Amino acid sequence: MAEAPDVRKVLDRFPFFLVFGRRSDAGIVLTAAYGAWAAPFVKRLEAAPEGLSLQAAFPEWHVAIERFLTSMLDEGRAAWQALRLGDDLWDAYVLPIGREAFWALVLRISGRRREDGRFPVEVLDLFGVPALLHQDGRIRYANEAARRLLGRREMSWTDLSPLKLFAPESRPEFLDSLIHGRPEPLVLRVLDADGAERTAEVRTVRLPEESGMAYLTVIGGPESAVFPSGEPLRYDPKSGFFSRLGFYQRFGEALDQARRADRRLALALLNVDRFKFINETLGHTYGDRLIAEVAERLRGAIDPERIGWVGADEFAFWIDGADRAELQAALRRVLAVFERPFRLSEYDWRVTARIGAAVFPDDGRTADVLWQNAAIAQNEATSGEAVRFFVPEMASRRLRRLLLETELRGAIDSDQFVLYFQPLYNVVSGRMIAVEALLRWRHPTLGLIPPGEFIPVAEETGLIVPLGRRVLWEAAAEMEGWRRSGAFSGEVHVNISLRQFEQPDFVDQVRAVLEETGLPPSHLVLELTETAIMQNVEESVARLRMLKGMGVKLAIDDFGTGYSSLSYLHRLPVDTVKIDRSFVSAVHVAGDDAVIATAIIHLAHALGLNVVAEGVETTAQVEFLSSNACYDMQGFYFGRPMPKEELMKAMK
Repeated sequence: MAEAPDVRKVLDRFPFFLVFGRRSDAGIVLTAAYGAWAAPFVKRLEAAPEGLSLQAAFPEWHVAIERFLTSMLDEGRAAWQALRLGDDLWDAYVLPIGREAFWALVLRISGRRREDGRFPVEVLDLFGVPALLHQDGRIRYANEAARRLLGRREMSWTDLSPLKLFAPESRPEFLDSLIHGRPEPLVLRVLDADGAERTAEVRTVRLPEESGMAYLTVIGGPESAVFPSGEPLRYDPKSGFFSRLGFYQRFGEALDQARRADRRLALALLNVDRFKFINETLGHTYGDRLIAEVAERLRGAIDPERIGWVGADEFAFWIDGADRAELQAALRRVLAVFERPFRLSEYDWRVTARIGAAVFPDDGRTADVLWQNAAIAQNEATSGEAVRFFVPEMASRRLRRLLLETELRGAIDSDQFVLYFQPLYNVVSGRMIAVEALLRWRHPTLGLIPPGEFIPVAEETGLIVPLGRRVLWEAAAEMEGWRRSGAFSGEVHVNISLRQFEQPDFVDQVRAVLEETGLPPSHLVLELTETAIMQNVEESVARLRMLKGMGVKLAIDDFGTGYSSLSYLHRLPVDTVKIDRSFVSAVHVAGDDAVIATAIIHLAHALGLNVVAEGVETTAQVEFLSSNACYDMQGFYFGRPMPKEELMKAMK
């Protein structure tokens, strides 16, 4: 590491330094520092063979720095943290090596700035672990350790996808960590240039935008997860259980034994549900106490030599059993340790847990596959079903969702989304009075993806905002084209999501769409759910009034399913309520649905509002609704959502 003069020049040129440190009996100490900006520490380090204490290195800020570093080590996670040292602001990226040691890259962000504003990629060659920088799904730089580990020393890394560095079964988990920004280490199967696999810990952190790069991925392994003494870091001193890597190695040994004895065992991942809330609300001290108490209770329920503390709020263990029924009973006994409250800060806290499990050999024959499948099962565990065993359908659902998440933005850019239109009819006149614009995704390989699949993904990723803008503009443009041609002069309904409605410039967006397309405001109906409106009633009412002032019409969609805001209805400047299909489906049968639907119709009429019934499919429903003075309807009885070409035929 010291024989790299070109890298040292880079270190000296940029305003950052590289630090190595570890825990000691006296607290956290620094053991090495590199770079011109670390000069004040280097001299003191030479005079401190046992390590330089944080108090000696940073007299004014050592308490805050020690708290931050301790948190990173205790939780086993890598992260950026803003620090103030003297008059300067710094960004420190800390990567724990087990729970006892760390390295930190400290970059100055005030005072003298880096000249070119980019991440100093050459410094990665100082790291003793493989490290990659990647952006937009392509590797931009790999250090010498990465090329040596993966056998790709001579090849070009430019534009290589980081996914190709992992075995196929590990790629979804790596991709998931990128999408959701999860900082905890993953245990994945890494491929070398010849296709041979090896197990390694993998950490990825999203870099600040100013760095010029998106992600830094560090690929560790048994040779990098060591104590400062050089001994493998197998046990976590805080919990007394195996560390993540130590557990993984021990579980591999247990798996070999089970394979030779031809017996079943289950790998289980247990997540402590309220740890993060308690840690952030009461502080790290109480978070530590909670984990210590959980560890103590687990020690009484499971052989400690079968348990690992593998994340801030996650434990792993394995159990034996003849069949799934026996394994499930054993896991429920483990969960029983959470039935008693935990005493923290003079209060009793009810803490729950969820367990995901994968069974050998049914759900996988290797530690990697079992771990991955147990994680998938844990993700699907809920408070109502706290123990979940892996089934293949879980993996296919997760993989499909990951695929949708990764391809959604590209689908927007490549015009894979199309508008369908569903007619609204007035049963008295028998005429189509409006159409509702509905989004569909025509995937090049998966075909037509239903909105129930991709809309939640778009909501979660925030892509619903650009999607919503596009739908609004295209629907208005289509409606204006039909109006000008004389084909149809009714209204077009457009659904507005909560995220879209919350945009500060939403009213301006609507105004711009009307100006650009030429559509008269009275021909546009914006549909919002009760949930969206009731998030912030006062702000929503003000925004709705501005839209009404423009001449746009407003409707409450799925009425009756959200906050049941009957008391607020008279305050909302809306024109229409749409009765949710869940009430319409059984209105022709005497019961609660009929009573609710009738009440909504009469209330809306009393307030001078129009009523539209959704999901109408039968003659009996039409007759019941019309007999109760609801004449505007929408549903398969009148027409399914259809492309505009089919709708134009229906218009004729």
